[in-house]
Amino acid sequence: MQDARWTTQDAGSGMQNAGGWRPVRHRIGLVVMAMAITPVVRTALASETVVRLHPTATVNADQVLLSDVAQLTGEGAQLAGTWPLIAAPAPGQQAAIDLESIQKVLVRKGINPSTWVFRGASRCRISRPAQIRGTSETAAEQMSSPTARRLASVPAKGTVTTAPAESAPPSAPSGPDPDSLEGAIHQHIAGRLTKFGGRPAITISPSLRDLLHLSRPAYDFTIADSGDRLLGLVPLQVTILRDGKVEQVRSILTEVSLIKPVVVANGPINRGQTIRSNDVTLREQTFDRLDRIGSGDLNAFIGQRAVRFINRDELITSKDVESVPLVLRNDLVSVTLRRGDVTIKGVAKALSSAGYGQTVELRNEASKESFLAVVTGPKTAEMRDPAKVQAAPPDALALAGGSQ
Repeated sequence: MQDARWTTQDAGSGMQNAGGWRPVRHRIGLVVMAMAITPVVRTALASETVVRLHPTATVNADQVLLSDVAQLTGEGAQLAGTWPLIAAPAPGQQAAIDLESIQKVLVRKGINPSTWVFRGASRCRISRPAQIRGTSETAAEQMSSPTARRLASVPAKGTVTTAPAESAPPSAPSGPDPDSLEGAIHQHIAGRLTKFGGRPAITISPSLRDLLHLSRPAYDFTIADSGDRLLGLVPLQVTILRDGKVEQVRSILTEVSLIKPVVVANGPINRGQTIRSNDVTLREQTFDRLDRIGSGDLNAFIGQRAVRFINRDELITSKDVESVPLVLRNDLVSVTLRRGDVTIKGVAKALSSAGYGQTVELRNEASKESFLAVVTGPKTAEMRDPAKVQAAPPDALALAGGSQ
């Protein structure tokens, strides 16, 4: 197969042309691509990454990785080899993936297409053995694949391993050494994602292992963003100092995703159905794009109406629901008011209707004093603004039947 590259038009749009991904065969095309590469990506991936697709491959895991179906060389090889492409076929079955599908996965990951070259087959047939054969030669062959090596470190389901108490190894640290360069990179990325909640999952190319082990106080580090990208392929510029002097400056490419508990459907939800508390639940999901991060607030959806059919376990976003008044005029509303460490709860009558997060006017039926609160759920509201709480009439704070 002739080497294939993307043109800059394909790289910018991430879309397939009518004739597939167009190879560049002329020197003028290469010049145009070189001019179109942004400084950020030129720094992050200055050299080519070559993908040589195998005609056949064998896997023993539930996902097919790029390294299972192709030989990779170049700066982005070790990191890209860990990326899943498709679900693996069932044991004893076969599947196939073509070059075009692989290229689409890489584009979604955020690679710079102008620095990737594709060789080898145009299609790979993937097999998954029905069972592991008994010979040591076959076992060694199967354990040579990346997916099998990952499975080897995980005990089989239902297996219990025991060891003498005195020989138990010490517990491993929960993350990289915070004084190391690797720890500094993790802290820098985690700080950028704090406002989104959840926890980051960060992968750095194994080829930088020796560099990542450099540690304070012998060394110090300055980490700068090489762009505004927060998830996916995130390039960083790292300055390594020793004795206060710059020893080297490196461009490091990281793969970042966000693991966060988000609202998903606990079961099928029909279009037009008002969502109840048992219709939704929180479940951890992994996100590699900011625009796909879901909400972790169950109350934002309870009492709302679905605008489409939602499958079980499907992520629910604000686009999937429409506002339904959670408090109607004349409803008796459970109200929570906070003043410092004191919490007052009681009941008041709604003088208007409001949806989730909206302000509703309430009245204490005993004193006839009115005040404002924010709707937090069906027939529930809360006084959130300390200034409004301080300004509220004493009789409004002492709600009828209220308790501290």
